[in-house]
Amino acid sequence: MRGVFEKVKGSNDWFICYADADGRRHREHVGRRAVAIEAYVNKKREVREGRYVAPQRERRVTFAELAEKMLADKEGHLRKRTLGGIRSRLRRVLPLIGALPAAAIGTAKINEALRALRTPSPRPRKNTGRKTVTGELGDSAMNAYRWTMNSIFDHGIKNGFVARNPVAATQAFAPHPGIIRYLAADEESAIREKMRGWNPELEAEMDLALHTGLRLGEQFHLTWDLIDLERGILTVPREGKTGRRFIPINSAARLALEKLYEQSRGSRYVCRRSESSFDRRNDRFQKILAKAGVIHFRWHDLRHTFASRLVMAGVDLRTVQQFLGHASIVTTMRYAHLSPEHGKAAIEKLVAPAAPAPRRGKIARIA
Repeated sequence: MRGVFEKVKGSNDWFICYADADGRRHREHVGRRAVAIEAYVNKKREVREGRYVAPQRERRVTFAELAEKMLADKEGHLRKRTLGGIRSRLRRVLPLIGALPAAAIGTAKINEALRALRTPSPRPRKNTGRKTVTGELGDSAMNAYRWTMNSIFDHGIKNGFVARNPVAATQAFAPHPGIIRYLAADEESAIREKMRGWNPELEAEMDLALHTGLRLGEQFHLTWDLIDLERGILTVPREGKTGRRFIPINSAARLALEKLYEQSRGSRYVCRRSESSFDRRNDRFQKILAKAGVIHFRWHDLRHTFASRLVMAGVDLRTVQQFLGHASIVTTMRYAHLSPEHGKAAIEKLVAPAAPAPRRGKIARIA
């Protein structure tokens, strides 16, 4: 039958070829001969009746080209830090699948790439001729790589470069439950003692973190125009991870802000920022922790301390969620076990009510 043919004789793999109303020719792979004949007849009928819609062809691009197209489109919408993270992960992904046509990459190839990413590999050390072998990537890091590839294919689908997302059929890695480390009273006293003797200007920055729960990036993007001491409101800058939100300023935070204003020396930033692209503030903080004998603690754990102390003081989780800027209450629930009332009512139901005293009836009197 004209318009129905085998590309390879004897393969039983059939194609159809037809012209649309404008004379443009189209070739489609169908499969078995009977199905190809039926498809050809249907296409000719659609063209004749004016119902034909030409199939959207996938534009042939490699995965590397698709990744660059996504980054170019997201340039003005994502934070620099987020874009930097994507580019950093792509430096390891592209050698594995970057040269392959994006439309030809299947789920099996994605799983193969994920296995290769997880396997430790030797890397050259900076400023040395030696190599070091990195440890196996954790589940959170692997989910970040998977998310990056998933985002690229999703972008490709929306813009007509690919028809499907092979990452969608892969299994996500188990997320890390997260570590909640907060300061005990004696640890805080030890840190303050060493800080006052070695780096006293850092104490006001620590107090601001302890009484606002700001993330590190939020705190050091904070500018004075976002502080309203008259109304007692601090506005978290939009550069924050979850966007703008409002935090009440308590008396300790107010005192910290007054000290920071004196230290800022006219800077628009609340916390003084180094002119260097590499700020050694965290190095100083870690040295103070070492001098104070406090281990396994980071600046971010000041935020955990803020949340933990609120919950232990009886503040409800919804309010804590708003202050922390969590998109989901599920994230805030990590602190629920610290609440003095958490689960008490439920557990109390296990206690059987006291049996009522026996009534004195006739039988009791006779006995």
